[in-house]
Amino acid sequence: MRAGIDKGTPCETLSEEALKKIHAELKGLLSDVEAGRLKPMIFIGEDGEVVDFAPIPLKVYSHLKRVEYETFNEALDEYYAKVAVEVRAEEVAKRGESEIGRLERTLRDQKEALKRLRESVERNRRLGDTIYRHLNELKALTERIMGEKRRGREWSEIIRSLEEEKKRMEIPSLYFESLNPKDLMLEVLVEGEKIQLDLRRSVQENAAIYYERAKKAKRKISGAEKAISKVEAKIAELKRRLRESLEEAQEPPRKVAKREWYEKFRWFHSSDGFLVIGGRDASTNEVLIRRYMEPKDVVLHADIPGAPFVLIKTRGEKVPERTIREAAQLAASYSRAWKEMFTSFDVYWVSPQQVKKSPPSGEYLQRGAFMIYGRKNYVRHLPLEVAIGIKIRGSELKVIGGPPEAIAKQTKIYVKLVPGRESSGRLAKEVRLKLAEASPSEVRKEILKIPLEEFQRFIPYGRGALKPSAR
Repeated sequence: MRAGIDKGTPCETLSEEALKKIHAELKGLLSDVEAGRLKPMIFIGEDGEVVDFAPIPLKVYSHLKRVEYETFNEALDEYYAKVAVEVRAEEVAKRGESEIGRLERTLRDQKEALKRLRESVERNRRLGDTIYRHLNELKALTERIMGEKRRGREWSEIIRSLEEEKKRMEIPSLYFESLNPKDLMLEVLVEGEKIQLDLRRSVQENAAIYYERAKKAKRKISGAEKAISKVEAKIAELKRRLRESLEEAQEPPRKVAKREWYEKFRWFHSSDGFLVIGGRDASTNEVLIRRYMEPKDVVLHADIPGAPFVLIKTRGEKVPERTIREAAQLAASYSRAWKEMFTSFDVYWVSPQQVKKSPPSGEYLQRGAFMIYGRKNYVRHLPLEVAIGIKIRGSELKVIGGPPEAIAKQTKIYVKLVPGRESSGRLAKEVRLKLAEASPSEVRKEILKIPLEEFQRFIPYGRGALKPSAR
């Protein structure tokens, strides 16, 4: 196309001039690519659907709208994101329309049944009324038939007599249509209506049967109408939910903030802006102290064996008392004191120079354990509490956790946990739901999609309880 040559032209028929044009275009194209003269873009169809992507403009798509990007990677990301959205929307629509279609078929059947019921009410009532309008004639006809039978006449003779009289237009034989001797059912034709009469019953009783049928059908109408209303409401609700689901499916997913290097540890940012990190287990304790502890940091540890080490990354700045207390609360809450159901605990802090891996002679330090030499600075009676919250930054959502005071400085959307017996899986579900309920409506659905593991990461010892809100 770039060379102005029909792509369907056989190669062997190309002229020298055509080949030169193709060569020149290819050479120019390769030159642009090598020189980085790219115009990454995606091509959008008339209906807004994503058609294709390319690092350069393509003449084959010259009739389509195009959206350009700074880099080819950005174009690829956007293309596949849009395709994923379209596929997701198509799947949502297919599932929803299938269920709606099933209910609409049910609704059609119900409406047909309702129509038949109404027709039954009308017809049976009409037949009963018709019987009463011709009561005397029909009584005369039925009494004559049964009287002749009692006198010993054969059914065939009775029927023949009635048919002959009908031909002569004699009343009441004029109403005679047919007779079934086996069931003693007489069919009459009155006012254009065929009516079945049971010869074992009086004419009035036959009329009552039709009226009763009309009543039964009428009683069923009420139930049928209620059933139809329920299905119609369900269809309307499904359509509403389908619209919402399609809108949701067509929205680009809200980004979850990427993980930072320190998120492999326990971590939070203090109310004064200091990064605080702590070990999760013996291995991360070891890594934390050996690799990330710096001379100006503050080291904290709960006054109980097996607790995590915690570092305040000071950046060489003086650490306020509030940050020390928050870091100490983290150290206490993620220690075994939580598992033992303490409500408060003591923590000490030291300088990095007091932390050594070398034990006294004859002793052995397990992985993640270190010796503390010199004076310990204690922070007493720290409440064992952890807050878990959602931090919204632009289009990104981030689950954060740590001491309640520090978390409250970063977000208004948080809950508090205390030591308890509820498993982390169940507790994480409760936490996620409460955070979603407390969030702006536009992010609730996104919060409910966040994996439970993101919340479980902040639950000490895999168990706990929600702290009741203060009234």
